[in-house]
Amino acid sequence: MPQPLPLVLVPGLLCSARLFVPQVAALWPFGPVTVADHRWDDDVGAVARRILAAAPPRFALAGLSYGGYVALEMVRQAPGRIDRLALLDTSARPDTPEQSEARRKFMAMAQAGHLPDVVNTLTARFLHRNRQNDEALRQTVRDMATETGVEGFLHQQKAIMTRPDSRPTLARIRCPTLVLVGDGDELTPPELSQEIAAGIAGARLVVVPDCGHLSTLEQPAAVNAALADWLRAPVAQSAPPPQREQLAAARAKVGALFETRDTAGVIAPPPLMAVTAIVLGLLMDWLAPAYVLTVLLSGEVRAVAGIALIAAGAGLAIPAVLTFRAAGTHVEPWKPSSALVTAGVLGWLRNPMYVGLIASVAGLAILLASDWMLVMTVAFALALHYGVVLREERYLEAKFGDAYRRYKDAVPRYGWPG
Repeated sequence: MPQPLPLVLVPGLLCSARLFVPQVAALWPFGPVTVADHRWDDDVGAVARRILAAAPPRFALAGLSYGGYVALEMVRQAPGRIDRLALLDTSARPDTPEQSEARRKFMAMAQAGHLPDVVNTLTARFLHRNRQNDEALRQTVRDMATETGVEGFLHQQKAIMTRPDSRPTLARIRCPTLVLVGDGDELTPPELSQEIAAGIAGARLVVVPDCGHLSTLEQPAAVNAALADWLRAPVAQSAPPPQREQLAAARAKVGALFETRDTAGVIAPPPLMAVTAIVLGLLMDWLAPAYVLTVLLSGEVRAVAGIALIAAGAGLAIPAVLTFRAAGTHVEPWKPSSALVTAGVLGWLRNPMYVGLIASVAGLAILLASDWMLVMTVAFALALHYGVVLREERYLEAKFGDAYRRYKDAVPRYGWPG
């Protein structure tokens, strides 16, 4: 008898362990079954790391919808630990701007206390057209949404909006893979599953008749049969012995710290760069004091100019931060962007936060009569330009395409053309 293989199941958006109730008893004979909890992180990479940290050294992995996005990320982070992969009613594509905008509206409704309205709207798309009046299924969806909660829903939506494009990495998947979809799935239509199956060598595609997005609940017998066949399928490369399993798990955890993520790849957080410039400037003032600002500007002029620059910097940066928060996307350039923000001050200046930071550091240098801090401000501005701004521009252009190119052509980078 073959060794039992643990199975990790990852639910979809607004879904809990109830999504896989019909599968647990059917698949338990193949090995222990665990349903992952994915309510706590707003970045798909962090969700994957959390699940991997709790998972066995080697296991089978299945995810439905949002769970499929997470499963694809887990394969990227720890390919050696995943014995086989099942992707149910999901997509390898990133969110479109239109999809992200719809998600932000649902998030605002949920935050305003209208999560039941969100659930009712989504349920109509979750279920096959022939099951719209199935009250038992609708109640299950409502129960799962209650178990997920508003905060969990918000985390999930943010993670979904910032997920990367998985299509370029499909060809790297080497384990036995099942791709399953309902023939009437409106959220992730069959052509998206066909695209995934075509991208993974040897993948098996199953289209379940008379089935919508929640295939595990709508057609449990067909889904269970497909998953059982998938779990019985031989693996071309035998599982490693326990010592190698432990090594693979350890490598996966270390590798997750250095994973390639959906970010601009900036050299350092800009606030840290600003603090570094200030500290280095003060240190140089102590080691090799200069008195250029003291000679050129009176104390009153330094005070007025310094405070004015700091105030102007704050006046640019703070509204920009609030605009990003209102758009539901990360302010930090080392985190994924889920929206192209062009409102408010960003409508006439592409980098108000960075201009504000530079102005504030320069203002502090003048206020303190710190010649070296002013020199470090120039170095900070150059590092910010080449190590942050240009990298962000490449990232945003790759992610948002023509929309960002039009924005870049219309709005100056620092307040002047170019």
